[in-house]
Amino acid sequence: MKKISLVLTVLMILTVLISTGTNAKAESGATSANTEAFSNEAVEMDTLTFRGKTYYLVFTEEQLRAVSAGQFGWDKNYMQQADIQLSSDEWLPIGTENNPFTGSYNGNGYEITGLTMKSSDAELAGLFGYAKGAHLYNVALRDVDIDAAGSSTDCNKDAICAMAEDCRIYDNEVHKK
Repeated sequence: MKKISLVLTVLMILTVLISTGTNAKAESGATSANTEAFSNEAVEMDTLTFRGKTYYLVFTEEQLRAVSAGQFGWDKNYMQQADIQLSSDEWLPIGTENNPFTGSYNGNGYEITGLTMKSSDAELAGLFGYAKGAHLYNVALRDVDIDAAGSSTDCNKDAICAMAEDCRIYDNEVHKK
């Protein structure tokens, strides 16, 4: 009985923290090539600070694409808060070899549906392109279509992360198209 009470208390605290989270605004001067998909308007994202760690809360495709564009920084902590259906627009992976993703991404068990990459010029194909020292977990991908990306010899492909260096990647699900 004490365990159930403790779990309910923790859930209530998290609910209050999420509902009173702050709002972060992306800087419009991002230098990533991925910013072409966005207008000059900054994408807003709520944040939650828990035990001294700030998480950017991802609810929409627009916010996920802002993460991809590096608008909040690839060294931040992200937590998905809803299922996300991606449009048919080409996905540009999060992180590059010269500027890897070094933060954390908690998919929180929510799904990302429709990750598509077909560019023959792609060198990295996946939700994350290049990650270093990152934590990628609880990510669920459905209807992934990255097989046609890049040439067969020059493209590293993996639905979650194409290239990972000293990363913790666990508890993820991938369902191809």
